[in-house]
Amino acid sequence: MTRVLLVCVIWWCAVPCAAQEDPRALVREILSESKYQTDLPGDSASSKSDPRPNPGRRDRTPRLRGVRTTEGWNWIVFGVGAGVIGVLILVAVLRQRGAPSPTRAAAGRVPPRDRAGTVTVDPPGAPAIPDAEEYAARGEYGAAVRALLASAIVHLRDRGDVDAHTWLTGREVLALLESGAATGSAVRELVTLVERSLFAGLALDPADYDRASAAHAVVTAGGAA
Repeated sequence: MTRVLLVCVIWWCAVPCAAQEDPRALVREILSESKYQTDLPGDSASSKSDPRPNPGRRDRTPRLRGVRTTEGWNWIVFGVGAGVIGVLILVAVLRQRGAPSPTRAAAGRVPPRDRAGTVTVDPPGAPAIPDAEEYAARGEYGAAVRALLASAIVHLRDRGDVDAHTWLTGREVLALLESGAATGSAVRELVTLVERSLFAGLALDPADYDRASAAHAVVTAGGAA
């Protein structure tokens, strides 16, 4: 009986020792079978060997690039067009400012003054000088005398007594005339009255206007006293 028990104990202890070598063989057998998956899901070699293409991604990328390129050209064309329109508007505004207005043309008919204050001569083709009698009727004798001086110089220009192709002051015209001649004396009288009104600030009266009218008549008559 004792021998039987001893054999059973020895066999029971030997079985686990033999079983320790069996798991390795069992694992090799399992891995050798094709029905089990041996590659992990994240294996890089497996993903690289996948020959299946991704047509959706390839088709989408060129289309998006084309859309971005078209939008960029649209903005460029819009910017260039807006710049051209702005330049045209600026040119039109500058031309409008440079064009003579009716008010400016009417103001140009009044005898202008130079930096010294004397009346200048209208160049050829300038508008007609206002009638001095209109100023005298309103009591503006200074303006009336200046109009008479301007009218007298225009007569001298038209007759060819002075070469007034540019703006000339009364003193410049007087220097072109003979000092002793009747025409020169008449122009000097007109220039003196104008300078009294402008430089001295004296108010001219009807008597001064009559003297200016007489001098103007001498000039327009060709110097006959």
